[in-house]
Amino acid sequence: MAAKYQLITELYRRTGVAVAKNPQAWQGFLASACRNYKCRFDEQLLIYAQRPDAVAVAELNTWNRLFKRWVNKDSKGIAVFDPKGRRNTLKYYFDVSDTHEGYYGSRAVPIWQMDRRYEQPVMERLSDRFGRTESGDLAAVLMETAKNAVEDNLTDYLSQLKGCTKDSFLEELDELNVGVRLRDTLSSSIAYTILSRCGADMELWKDEQGFEYISDFNTMKTLSVVGTATTDMCKPLLMEIGRTIGAYDRQIARRKAQEKANAGRTQTSLENTEKVLANEADTDYNALKRESEKKLQNNQEIEIQSKKEDAAHETDIRKERGLSDPGITGGYSAGGNGNEVRNDERDLSEGEPQGRVLSVSSERDIERTPADHSEAGRGENGEADKPDGGNRGSDRTCLLYTSDAADDGE
Repeated sequence: MAAKYQLITELYRRTGVAVAKNPQAWQGFLASACRNYKCRFDEQLLIYAQRPDAVAVAELNTWNRLFKRWVNKDSKGIAVFDPKGRRNTLKYYFDVSDTHEGYYGSRAVPIWQMDRRYEQPVMERLSDRFGRTESGDLAAVLMETAKNAVEDNLTDYLSQLKGCTKDSFLEELDELNVGVRLRDTLSSSIAYTILSRCGADMELWKDEQGFEYISDFNTMKTLSVVGTATTDMCKPLLMEIGRTIGAYDRQIARRKAQEKANAGRTQTSLENTEKVLANEADTDYNALKRESEKKLQNNQEIEIQSKKEDAAHETDIRKERGLSDPGITGGYSAGGNGNEVRNDERDLSEGEPQGRVLSVSSERDIERTPADHSEAGRGENGEADKPDGGNRGSDRTCLLYTSDAADDGE
Protein backbone atom coordinates (compact mmCIF):
# COMPACT_ATOMS: atom_id res chain seq x y z
CA MET A 1 0.00 0.00 0.00
CA ALA A 2 2.85 2.40 0.79
CA ALA A 3 4.36 1.82 -2.64
CA LYS A 4 1.02 2.44 -4.26
CA TYR A 5 0.61 5.61 -2.26
CA GLN A 6 4.02 6.84 -3.37
CA LEU A 7 3.15 6.16 -7.00
CA ILE A 8 -0.08 8.15 -6.74
CA THR A 9 1.75 10.98 -4.95
CA GLU A 10 4.31 11.18 -7.72
CA LEU A 11 1.52 11.05 -10.32
CA TYR A 12 -0.18 13.92 -8.57
CA ARG A 13 2.98 16.05 -8.57
CA ARG A 14 3.85 15.40 -12.21
CA THR A 15 0.28 16.09 -13.36
CA GLY A 16 0.21 19.39 -11.45
CA VAL A 17 3.38 20.56 -13.09
CA ALA A 18 2.07 19.54 -16.49
CA VAL A 19 -1.27 21.35 -16.27
CA ALA A 20 0.39 24.59 -15.08
CA LYS A 21 2.91 24.65 -17.86
CA ASN A 22 0.74 26.63 -20.30
CA PRO A 23 -2.84 27.96 -20.72
CA GLN A 24 -3.88 25.13 -23.08
CA ALA A 25 -2.91 22.45 -20.54
CA TRP A 26 -4.77 24.27 -17.79
CA GLN A 27 -7.88 24.60 -19.93
CA GLY A 28 -7.74 20.88 -20.68
CA PHE A 29 -7.70 20.12 -16.98
CA LEU A 30 -10.60 22.50 -16.28
CA ALA A 31 -12.70 20.91 -19.04
CA SER A 32 -12.31 17.55 -17.26
CA ALA A 33 -12.70 18.90 -13.72
CA CYS A 34 -16.04 20.62 -14.53
CA ARG A 35 -17.79 17.23 -14.82
CA ASN A 36 -16.72 16.18 -11.31
CA TYR A 37 -17.10 19.58 -9.68
CA LYS A 38 -18.04 18.08 -6.31
CA CYS A 39 -14.62 16.51 -5.87
CA ARG A 40 -11.66 18.20 -4.25
CA PHE A 41 -8.92 19.74 -6.38
CA ASP A 42 -6.39 16.95 -5.64
CA GLU A 43 -9.06 14.36 -6.59
CA GLN A 44 -9.86 16.22 -9.81
CA LEU A 45 -6.18 16.30 -10.70
CA LEU A 46 -5.75 12.55 -10.15
CA ILE A 47 -9.00 11.79 -12.03
CA TYR A 48 -7.67 13.87 -14.93
CA ALA A 49 -4.40 11.93 -14.80
CA GLN A 50 -6.05 8.46 -14.79
CA ARG A 51 -9.50 8.91 -16.45
CA PRO A 52 -9.76 12.33 -18.16
CA ASP A 53 -13.08 11.28 -19.78
CA ALA A 54 -14.79 10.39 -16.48
CA VAL A 55 -18.30 11.83 -16.24
CA ALA A 56 -19.49 11.04 -12.70
CA VAL A 57 -17.36 9.20 -10.17
CA ALA A 58 -18.21 7.64 -6.81
CA GLU A 59 -16.97 4.93 -4.49
CA LEU A 60 -18.11 1.32 -4.72
CA ASN A 61 -20.40 1.49 -1.67
CA THR A 62 -22.06 4.66 -3.00
CA TRP A 63 -22.90 2.97 -6.29
CA ASN A 64 -24.22 -0.13 -4.52
CA ARG A 65 -26.24 1.34 -1.68
CA LEU A 66 -27.34 4.74 -2.91
CA PHE A 67 -27.84 4.14 -6.62
CA LYS A 68 -28.38 0.34 -6.62
CA ARG A 69 -25.79 -0.05 -9.36
CA TRP A 70 -23.03 -2.66 -9.58
CA VAL A 71 -19.47 -2.19 -10.76
CA ASN A 72 -18.57 -4.16 -13.85
CA LYS A 73 -16.17 -7.03 -13.56
CA ASP A 74 -12.49 -6.18 -14.21
CA SER A 75 -13.17 -2.43 -13.92
CA LYS A 76 -10.16 -0.44 -12.77
CA GLY A 77 -10.69 2.08 -10.00
CA ILE A 78 -9.35 5.64 -9.93
CA ALA A 79 -6.97 6.01 -7.00
CA VAL A 80 -7.23 9.24 -4.97
CA PHE A 81 -6.06 10.36 -1.55
CA ASP A 82 -8.26 9.47 1.43
CA PRO A 83 -7.92 12.17 4.08
CA LYS A 84 -10.43 10.44 6.39
CA GLY A 85 -8.47 7.22 6.55
CA ARG A 86 -5.25 6.38 8.23
CA ARG A 87 -2.07 8.11 7.19
CA ASN A 88 -0.99 7.54 3.62
CA THR A 89 -4.14 5.72 2.50
CA LEU A 90 -5.99 5.71 -0.78
CA LYS A 91 -9.57 5.20 -1.90
CA TYR A 92 -10.94 4.33 -5.31
CA TYR A 93 -13.53 5.92 -7.50
CA PHE A 94 -15.43 4.27 -10.31
CA ASP A 95 -17.00 6.16 -13.17
CA VAL A 96 -20.67 5.67 -14.05
CA SER A 97 -19.51 4.01 -17.27
CA ASP A 98 -17.95 1.27 -15.11
CA THR A 99 -21.31 0.33 -13.54
CA HIS A 100 -24.58 -1.29 -14.57
CA GLU A 101 -28.08 -1.34 -13.16
CA GLY A 102 -29.05 -3.81 -10.46
CA TYR A 103 -32.03 -6.13 -10.34
CA TYR A 104 -33.98 -4.24 -7.69
CA GLY A 105 -34.69 -0.86 -9.26
CA SER A 106 -31.64 1.31 -9.82
CA ARG A 107 -31.76 5.01 -9.05
CA ALA A 108 -31.12 7.46 -11.87
CA VAL A 109 -27.73 9.20 -11.74
CA PRO A 110 -28.36 12.99 -11.59
CA ILE A 111 -26.21 14.22 -14.48
CA TRP A 112 -27.75 17.46 -15.72
CA GLN A 113 -27.29 19.07 -19.12
CA MET A 114 -27.88 22.69 -19.96
CA ASP A 115 -30.58 23.42 -22.52
CA ARG A 116 -32.03 26.60 -23.94
CA ARG A 117 -35.28 26.17 -21.99
CA TYR A 118 -33.29 26.29 -18.72
CA GLU A 119 -31.42 29.51 -19.46
CA GLN A 120 -33.97 31.99 -18.13
CA PRO A 121 -34.67 30.13 -14.86
CA VAL A 122 -30.92 29.65 -14.30
CA MET A 123 -30.13 33.34 -14.88
CA GLU A 124 -32.87 34.39 -12.49
CA ARG A 125 -31.67 31.97 -9.84
CA LEU A 126 -28.02 33.02 -10.12
CA SER A 127 -29.00 36.67 -9.89
CA ASP A 128 -31.01 36.02 -6.74
CA ARG A 129 -28.33 33.84 -5.17
CA PHE A 130 -25.07 35.56 -6.15
CA GLY A 131 -26.04 39.12 -7.07
CA ARG A 132 -27.63 40.99 -9.94
CA THR A 133 -26.00 41.13 -13.36
CA GLU A 134 -26.53 43.52 -16.24
CA SER A 135 -26.31 40.99 -19.07
CA GLY A 136 -29.22 39.17 -20.66
CA ASP A 137 -27.16 36.33 -22.13
CA LEU A 138 -26.40 33.19 -20.13
CA ALA A 139 -22.68 33.11 -20.95
CA ALA A 140 -22.26 36.77 -20.02
CA VAL A 141 -24.22 36.20 -16.81
CA LEU A 142 -21.96 33.27 -15.90
CA MET A 143 -18.82 35.33 -16.50
CA GLU A 144 -20.13 38.23 -14.40
CA THR A 145 -21.14 35.80 -11.64
CA ALA A 146 -17.63 34.35 -11.65
CA LYS A 147 -16.11 37.82 -11.29
CA ASN A 148 -18.47 38.64 -8.44
CA ALA A 149 -17.52 35.42 -6.64
CA VAL A 150 -13.82 36.20 -6.99
CA GLU A 151 -14.25 39.74 -5.69
CA ASP A 152 -16.09 38.44 -2.64
CA ASN A 153 -13.47 35.79 -1.74
CA LEU A 154 -10.18 37.16 -3.12
CA THR A 155 -8.87 38.42 0.22
CA ASP A 156 -9.10 34.99 1.87
CA TYR A 157 -7.28 33.15 -0.91
CA LEU A 158 -4.69 35.89 -1.33
CA SER A 159 -3.66 35.53 2.28
CA GLN A 160 -3.15 31.79 1.75
CA LEU A 161 -1.10 32.39 -1.39
CA LYS A 162 1.28 34.87 0.21
CA GLY A 163 2.46 32.21 2.65
CA CYS A 164 3.45 29.70 -0.05
CA THR A 165 5.13 31.70 -2.84
CA LYS A 166 8.58 30.43 -1.99
CA ASP A 167 10.43 28.80 -4.91
CA SER A 168 7.74 29.96 -7.36
CA PHE A 169 7.70 32.68 -9.94
CA LEU A 170 5.55 34.71 -7.57
CA GLU A 171 8.22 34.93 -4.90
CA GLU A 172 9.80 38.13 -6.21
CA LEU A 173 6.52 39.95 -6.81
CA ASP A 174 4.84 42.39 -4.45
CA GLU A 175 1.40 41.80 -2.94
CA LEU A 176 -0.38 43.93 -5.52
CA ASN A 177 1.00 41.99 -8.50
CA VAL A 178 0.40 38.67 -6.77
CA GLY A 179 -3.18 39.75 -6.13
CA VAL A 180 -3.70 40.79 -9.77
CA ARG A 181 -2.38 37.48 -11.04
CA LEU A 182 -4.51 35.52 -8.61
CA ARG A 183 -7.66 37.53 -9.37
CA ASP A 184 -7.35 37.24 -13.18
CA THR A 185 -6.43 33.56 -13.06
CA LEU A 186 -9.32 32.71 -10.72
CA SER A 187 -11.87 34.75 -12.71
CA SER A 188 -10.86 33.06 -15.97
CA SER A 189 -10.67 29.59 -14.39
CA ILE A 190 -14.10 29.81 -12.74
CA ALA A 191 -15.76 31.24 -15.86
CA TYR A 192 -14.13 28.58 -18.06
CA THR A 193 -15.20 25.76 -15.74
CA ILE A 194 -18.82 26.92 -15.52
CA LEU A 195 -19.13 27.64 -19.24
CA SER A 196 -17.61 24.25 -20.11
CA ARG A 197 -20.03 22.45 -17.78
CA CYS A 198 -22.97 24.32 -19.33
CA GLY A 199 -21.94 23.23 -22.81
CA ALA A 200 -20.84 26.61 -24.17
CA ASP A 201 -18.66 26.83 -27.25
CA MET A 202 -15.38 27.90 -25.69
CA GLU A 203 -13.90 28.93 -29.01
CA LEU A 204 -16.21 31.92 -28.93
CA TRP A 205 -14.89 32.96 -25.51
CA LYS A 206 -11.21 32.14 -25.75
CA ASP A 207 -10.27 35.79 -26.15
CA GLU A 208 -12.20 36.64 -23.00
CA GLN A 209 -10.20 34.21 -20.86
CA GLY A 210 -6.79 35.30 -19.54
CA PHE A 211 -4.60 32.39 -18.50
CA GLU A 212 -1.28 34.07 -19.20
CA TYR A 213 -0.39 34.01 -15.51
CA ILE A 214 -1.01 30.30 -14.93
CA SER A 215 2.63 29.41 -15.49
CA ASP A 216 3.64 31.65 -12.52
CA PHE A 217 1.96 29.11 -10.21
CA ASN A 218 4.69 26.59 -10.91
CA THR A 219 4.82 24.86 -7.52
CA MET A 220 2.29 22.42 -6.10
CA LYS A 221 1.58 24.70 -3.15
CA THR A 222 0.77 27.77 -5.28
CA LEU A 223 -1.12 25.66 -7.83
CA SER A 224 -3.14 24.07 -5.02
CA VAL A 225 -4.28 27.53 -3.87
CA VAL A 226 -5.54 28.37 -7.39
CA GLY A 227 -7.07 24.93 -7.94
CA THR A 228 -8.77 24.76 -4.54
CA ALA A 229 -10.15 28.31 -4.88
CA THR A 230 -11.50 27.48 -8.34
CA THR A 231 -13.16 24.31 -7.09
CA ASP A 232 -14.58 25.94 -3.95
CA MET A 233 -16.20 28.80 -5.88
CA CYS A 234 -17.40 26.70 -8.85
CA LYS A 235 -19.05 24.04 -6.69
CA PRO A 236 -21.91 26.19 -5.25
CA LEU A 237 -22.52 27.84 -8.62
CA LEU A 238 -22.78 24.56 -10.50
CA MET A 239 -24.80 22.93 -7.74
CA GLU A 240 -27.27 25.82 -7.85
CA ILE A 241 -27.57 25.44 -11.62
CA GLY A 242 -28.16 21.71 -11.20
CA ARG A 243 -30.87 22.31 -8.57
CA THR A 244 -32.58 24.88 -10.78
CA ILE A 245 -32.63 22.49 -13.74
CA GLY A 246 -33.94 19.67 -11.57
CA ALA A 247 -36.66 21.86 -10.09
CA TYR A 248 -37.68 23.03 -13.56
CA ASP A 249 -37.90 19.44 -14.84
CA ARG A 250 -39.99 18.38 -11.86
CA GLN A 251 -42.31 21.33 -12.35
CA ILE A 252 -42.78 20.46 -16.03
CA ALA A 253 -43.34 16.80 -15.11
CA ARG A 254 -46.00 17.75 -12.54
CA ARG A 255 -47.66 20.06 -15.04
CA LYS A 256 -47.74 17.34 -17.68
CA ALA A 257 -49.09 14.86 -15.18
CA GLN A 258 -51.77 17.35 -14.16
CA GLU A 259 -52.67 18.03 -17.78
CA LYS A 260 -52.82 14.32 -18.46
CA ALA A 261 -55.04 13.80 -15.42
CA ASN A 262 -57.28 16.67 -16.50
CA ALA A 263 -57.43 15.27 -20.02
CA GLY A 264 -58.35 11.88 -18.59
CA ARG A 265 -61.08 13.42 -16.45
CA THR A 266 -62.34 15.40 -19.43
CA GLN A 267 -62.38 12.27 -21.58
CA THR A 268 -64.18 10.37 -18.85
CA SER A 269 -66.68 13.21 -18.50
CA LEU A 270 -67.28 13.23 -22.25
CA GLU A 271 -67.75 9.47 -22.29
CA ASN A 272 -70.16 9.69 -19.37
CA THR A 273 -72.05 12.49 -21.12
CA GLU A 274 -72.27 10.42 -24.28
CA LYS A 275 -73.52 7.45 -22.27
CA VAL A 276 -76.14 9.62 -20.55
CA LEU A 277 -77.27 11.05 -23.87
CA ALA A 278 -77.39 7.56 -25.38
CA ASN A 279 -79.40 6.29 -22.40
CA GLU A 280 -81.75 9.25 -22.66
CA ALA A 281 -82.19 8.61 -26.38
CA ASP A 282 -82.89 4.93 -25.70
CA THR A 283 -85.31 5.87 -22.94
CA ASP A 284 -87.13 8.32 -25.18
CA TYR A 285 -87.26 5.79 -28.00
CA ASN A 286 -88.56 3.06 -25.71
CA ALA A 287 -91.15 5.44 -24.26
CA LEU A 288 -92.31 6.44 -27.76
CA LYS A 289 -92.35 2.80 -28.81
CA ARG A 290 -94.42 1.80 -25.78
CA GLU A 291 -96.77 4.73 -26.35
CA SER A 292 -97.15 3.79 -30.03
CA GLU A 293 -97.81 0.16 -29.19
CA LYS A 294 -100.31 1.21 -26.55
CA LYS A 295 -102.11 3.46 -29.01
CA LEU A 296 -102.15 0.68 -31.60
CA GLN A 297 -103.54 -1.75 -29.03
CA ASN A 298 -106.18 0.76 -27.98
CA ASN A 299 -107.15 1.35 -31.60
CA GLN A 300 -107.42 -2.38 -32.18
CA GLU A 301 -109.55 -2.79 -29.06
CA ILE A 302 -111.73 0.12 -30.14
CA GLU A 303 -112.08 -1.36 -33.62
CA ILE A 304 -113.00 -4.79 -32.23
CA GLN A 305 -115.49 -3.25 -29.82
CA SER A 306 -116.96 -1.18 -32.66
CA LYS A 307 -117.36 -4.28 -34.80
CA LYS A 308 -119.05 -6.08 -31.96
CA GLU A 309 -121.42 -3.17 -31.38
CA ASP A 310 -122.19 -2.94 -35.14
CA ALA A 311 -122.90 -6.65 -35.30
CA ALA A 312 -125.18 -6.48 -32.26
CA HIS A 313 -126.99 -3.43 -33.67
CA GLU A 314 -127.49 -5.15 -37.04
CA THR A 315 -128.95 -8.19 -35.29
CA ASP A 316 -131.36 -6.02 -33.39
CA ILE A 317 -132.52 -4.30 -36.60
CA ARG A 318 -133.15 -7.64 -38.34
CA LYS A 319 -135.15 -8.86 -35.42
CA GLU A 320 -137.23 -5.69 -35.39
CA ARG A 321 -137.94 -5.91 -39.16
CA GLY A 322 -138.46 -9.67 -39.18
CA LEU A 323 -135.57 -10.31 -41.62
CA SER A 324 -133.97 -13.67 -42.01
CA ASP A 325 -130.54 -14.55 -40.92
CA PRO A 326 -127.97 -13.10 -43.32
CA GLY A 327 -126.16 -16.38 -43.08
CA ILE A 328 -128.70 -17.81 -45.58
CA THR A 329 -128.21 -16.38 -49.08
CA GLY A 330 -130.07 -17.18 -52.36
CA GLY A 331 -132.02 -20.03 -50.80
CA TYR A 332 -128.75 -21.77 -49.75
CA SER A 333 -127.61 -22.17 -46.24
CA ALA A 334 -124.30 -20.57 -45.51
CA GLY A 335 -122.76 -23.86 -44.59
CA GLY A 336 -125.09 -26.16 -46.58
CA ASN A 337 -124.45 -28.42 -49.55
CA GLY A 338 -125.62 -27.32 -52.99
CA ASN A 339 -126.58 -30.88 -53.91
CA GLU A 340 -129.28 -30.92 -51.23
CA VAL A 341 -131.34 -28.45 -53.26
CA ARG A 342 -131.41 -30.76 -56.30
CA ASN A 343 -132.28 -33.73 -54.17
CA ASP A 344 -135.11 -31.86 -52.55
CA GLU A 345 -136.23 -30.64 -55.95
CA ARG A 346 -136.35 -34.18 -57.29
CA ASP A 347 -138.41 -35.25 -54.29
CA LEU A 348 -140.84 -32.44 -54.89
CA SER A 349 -141.24 -33.31 -58.56
CA GLU A 350 -142.04 -36.89 -57.74
CA GLY A 351 -144.59 -36.10 -55.06
CA GLU A 352 -147.76 -34.15 -55.20
CA PRO A 353 -147.55 -30.48 -54.47
CA GLN A 354 -148.91 -29.40 -51.17
CA GLY A 355 -151.23 -26.42 -51.29
CA ARG A 356 -151.41 -23.76 -53.94
CA VAL A 357 -148.19 -22.83 -55.61
CA LEU A 358 -148.05 -19.69 -57.58
CA SER A 359 -146.15 -19.68 -60.80
CA VAL A 360 -143.79 -16.97 -61.77
CA SER A 361 -146.10 -15.94 -64.61
CA SER A 362 -149.03 -15.69 -62.24
CA GLU A 363 -147.04 -13.45 -59.98
CA ARG A 364 -146.13 -11.29 -62.97
CA ASP A 365 -149.76 -11.23 -64.05
CA ILE A 366 -150.68 -10.01 -60.62
CA GLU A 367 -148.12 -7.29 -60.82
CA ARG A 368 -149.43 -6.21 -64.30
CA THR A 369 -153.09 -6.22 -63.27
CA PRO A 370 -153.52 -2.43 -63.30
CA ALA A 371 -152.24 -2.29 -66.85
CA ASP A 372 -154.79 -4.91 -68.00
CA HIS A 373 -157.74 -2.42 -67.60
CA SER A 374 -156.61 -0.59 -70.72
CA GLU A 375 -158.21 -1.56 -74.04
CA ALA A 376 -154.92 -1.97 -75.77
CA GLY A 377 -153.61 -5.44 -75.89
CA ARG A 378 -157.05 -7.17 -75.59
CA GLY A 379 -158.69 -9.53 -78.03
CA GLU A 380 -162.21 -9.52 -79.40
CA ASN A 381 -163.60 -11.61 -76.59
CA GLY A 382 -162.32 -9.12 -74.06
CA GLU A 383 -159.41 -11.22 -72.94
CA ALA A 384 -155.93 -9.93 -73.01
CA ASP A 385 -153.98 -10.75 -76.12
CA LYS A 386 -151.37 -13.40 -75.62
CA PRO A 387 -148.23 -13.41 -77.64
CA ASP A 388 -147.06 -16.37 -79.59
CA GLY A 389 -146.27 -19.15 -77.21
CA GLY A 390 -148.69 -17.79 -74.68
CA ASN A 391 -148.40 -20.89 -72.54
CA ARG A 392 -144.77 -20.08 -71.72
CA GLY A 393 -145.83 -18.87 -68.31
CA SER A 394 -147.47 -22.17 -67.48
CA ASP A 395 -144.60 -24.05 -68.97
CA ARG A 396 -142.18 -21.98 -66.91
CA THR A 397 -144.24 -22.82 -63.84
CA CYS A 398 -144.09 -26.51 -64.60
CA LEU A 399 -140.39 -26.31 -65.28
CA LEU A 400 -139.92 -25.00 -61.74
CA TYR A 401 -141.10 -28.35 -60.42
CA THR A 402 -140.30 -30.74 -63.27
CA SER A 403 -136.87 -29.50 -64.43
CA ASP A 404 -135.36 -32.89 -63.68
CA ALA A 405 -138.20 -34.64 -65.55
CA ALA A 406 -137.70 -32.44 -68.56
CA ASP A 407 -134.08 -33.46 -68.57
CA ASP A 408 -135.27 -37.08 -68.68
CA GLY A 409 -137.34 -36.38 -71.82
CA GLU A 410 -140.77 -36.18 -70.18
